Amino acid sequence: MNQMQQQELMLRFSHCKFKHNGNTYAEADCAGAAQIILRDFAGVLLPDDRTTWSELFDFLPWPLPLQDFDVLMLRYHNQFDFVDHIGVHIGNDYIVHFGKHTAGMICNRIDRFEGKIINVARYKK
Repeated sequence: MNQMQQQELMLRFSHCKFKHNGNTYAEADCAGAAQIILRDFAGVLLPDDRTTWSELFDFLPWPLPLQDFDVLMLRYHNQFDFVDHIGVHIGNDYIVHFGKHTAGMICNRIDRFEGKIINVARYKK
């Protein structure tokens, strides 16, 4: 993504509120936000049934060179090796994610997630 697209993404989510299973710019959770980003910025349509997503991605071991729109599987709120959060790589070593306790999208550099990345899901083209 170029810088203008990154700014547009952040603006679209600027007033978004957390809602479990939400997938709109008004209400979303981390997976819903990833679904919107992939749809509107990468042209990838993911079904609303999230249980089928695993068939659409290759799950790759971390670390590896990231590509735009790679989805990072994170252990964000726990000490164990299970995924409880996801984020999307938007280029230039930036990850966007949507948290439960925030309003709007959060954008962090990849090093902020040191020790939290379990693996990377890359859309099968």
